[in-house]
Amino acid sequence: MTISSARGLIRNLADFIAELKRRRVFRGKTMETKTAIDRRAFIKTTAAGAAGLALLGKVGGQAPDARPLKWLPREQFVYRTLGKTGIRLPVVSMGVEHADNPALIRAAMDAGVVYFDTAYTYQQGKNEELLGQLARERPGDAVIISTKVLGGKKTSYENFLWRFNRSLQRLGMEYVDILYLHGAMSRDHALREPILRALRKLKEEGKARFVGVSAHTRVPDVIHAAVDSQFYDVVMAAYTFKQRDHKKVEEAINRAGEAGLGVITMKVFSGVFLNRENTEMVDSKAALKWVLRNPNVHSVMVGMYTFDQLAMNLSVMEDLTLTEEEKGRLEEQGAEVGLYCQGCEQCLPQCPPGLPIPDLMRAYMYVYGYHQLRSAYDLVTSLKLPDAVCRDCESCPVACAHGFNVAERIKDVLRLREVPLDFIA
Repeated sequence: MTISSARGLIRNLADFIAELKRRRVFRGKTMETKTAIDRRAFIKTTAAGAAGLALLGKVGGQAPDARPLKWLPREQFVYRTLGKTGIRLPVVSMGVEHADNPALIRAAMDAGVVYFDTAYTYQQGKNEELLGQLARERPGDAVIISTKVLGGKKTSYENFLWRFNRSLQRLGMEYVDILYLHGAMSRDHALREPILRALRKLKEEGKARFVGVSAHTRVPDVIHAAVDSQFYDVVMAAYTFKQRDHKKVEEAINRAGEAGLGVITMKVFSGVFLNRENTEMVDSKAALKWVLRNPNVHSVMVGMYTFDQLAMNLSVMEDLTLTEEEKGRLEEQGAEVGLYCQGCEQCLPQCPPGLPIPDLMRAYMYVYGYHQLRSAYDLVTSLKLPDAVCRDCESCPVACAHGFNVAERIKDVLRLREVPLDFIA
């Protein structure tokens, strides 16, 4: 970091701390509360300034609300069976990627959430360690645990096995209920022989009860590949009202459900907010209902990092009916550009240096939609980009088919690389 950029960061942090002192508020509030401090306002200038937001999380942004929260009674939970696995789950499950508060995960378990998902890459392994510790506090069959392991072109059979065994060590478990190939990007990726061979071995050894594949991009292709393989037990797929190809995704989901595969969906909130200033919010309840209107969706994996979010997400099960008013609202919000990248990859051949634009757009969404700086930081740094991105381009030739200003968003989110990790972690 240069002296000038360091000074700029210090100014951002100084402004942030001054604002905290002025408002004298250090406790995170519900995303729907209008009178509480708006933590999102602190990241609307730059991703570097968002380092201060991470500081808020350290001071107390993850602390439980002072008022007691009332969970939806378990007798009102809606359950579905995860395909031929036979596992019966509430339709709301918890992704713990962004959760670093043990009390929140315990609260979810106490409230009746059954299924918890993590991954080898989340929080550089600390996420698996935390979830494993909390899961071991419960009876053996009280919770369902899954993890995910990357298996790209350069991942060998031996390397995949090594990563998963490392995951088991972190979790402190002899097996997981579901092991996913993490983030398959195409049909061929989902069907890579070394990965299928490794998954088969782990299942035969009893280290994974069931195996699955997850997908953010080319979702229909990956789901159809999973069905055609006659091997996978579960798919975890991005599925949201804002997907331009959601009808194709739904057709693939229906085929998977009819074939007996378990179907878990994710990314249902499409970035949570519709703009980086956070003045327009996705109707989260309606978005959940929209996905769950399909009986072939067995559970929704929802990332939660506040107690209010947990209470709201569970409350959806009280009545899954999607009203006409909610349908209209989702139709309006679906037409907006928003923060959610479609992952269509039409931008890739337009980019001379071949940047992984969908990944960078996802990092942008993590910052301005989810306010998860560590997830964005980990994603950006994992891409191993050159120091001077876009240096050789006088102007950006990329025209996003869905309206993103790609050059502006890349420039913005890459400021994360200037933020010291200890401000974020």
